[in-house]
Amino acid sequence: MREPMIEEGAHHSNCDFCDEQYLFSGYCRLPHGLSSSAVVERKHEGWPGIPHGGVGMSSLVELADLYNGQIKEYPWRAEFRFGGEKIGTGDEVALQVCVRDSVCSGEITKKGGRHPYLKCTITNSDTDTIRGNIDYLVDLVTRPVAMKGSFRIPVFSERVIFRNGFRDGNTHRIFDIREDDRGATYMACRYGSGNDLMNCACMNRISDDRVHPGSLISILDETMGWSGFLTVWQGGVTVNLDLHFLRALTRNDMIFSAGLCTNIRGAHRRKIVTCEGGIFAVRDDTIVPTVYARGRWLTDPTYKEKMLCYIMPETLGQITALQK
Repeated sequence: MREPMIEEGAHHSNCDFCDEQYLFSGYCRLPHGLSSSAVVERKHEGWPGIPHGGVGMSSLVELADLYNGQIKEYPWRAEFRFGGEKIGTGDEVALQVCVRDSVCSGEITKKGGRHPYLKCTITNSDTDTIRGNIDYLVDLVTRPVAMKGSFRIPVFSERVIFRNGFRDGNTHRIFDIREDDRGATYMACRYGSGNDLMNCACMNRISDDRVHPGSLISILDETMGWSGFLTVWQGGVTVNLDLHFLRALTRNDMIFSAGLCTNIRGAHRRKIVTCEGGIFAVRDDTIVPTVYARGRWLTDPTYKEKMLCYIMPETLGQITALQK
């Protein structure tokens, strides 16, 4: 493989990801796409020794945009699937995207491996097929909240979400477990402290004004994943994530994310939890859906202790009470 390089004039050459070489240090042009390489480091971890899924997903979106800017046309869809050979801290990986007939396919493979750790497909989105799901979520998050309990945990994805200079104020994420006036329960997420909304001015950008989709993917992966983990009281890892980007978010937007567990399958020890959720902007006192997502997470009892050690002790009682 040729030594990766940033092409002169590349429109991402001044972004945080490229300046800090957080995702990858450069790329090579292929006949129908781009390739790159990277080494998984501790700064990429989501669980100890395991890279945060948002890092890989952000990397493939970044390469796709560098190649042809396809994700500037809304609405668009990104489907991710994890599997194949596991990767961990210290591993070298190869990244590649290829575009044919308006379909962008990408994958991340461990060096010397045969089966991709992560695969993705980026296409246009047919929002008619998810309109009912979006309307349900908008109704859910706009209804009166009858009961709420909160807990906070450290942030492991601050570099993939927040710009340099804003990370020190976003070292913890706060999850609200909310029950509406009909008894429906969902989870909302925010970072930092204070306001229930997240300020997009703090987040990484893919252009001068537009929030990087990788930041939004990471936020939803965490929000929906934790809504599933707390439902079954086990930690786990992402299996697949299907996102529809409905409209762009700019640095002037204030947002929040929400997620809920919709299905549980499997034996006691290992389960597949299905969740859905979205990111919503508040514009002129109107809640506007900007991203819709659904996905599956594989739980593992051995992750429970990892999960518990990150939840602040003073909030464990609140979570236990809400589960009863």
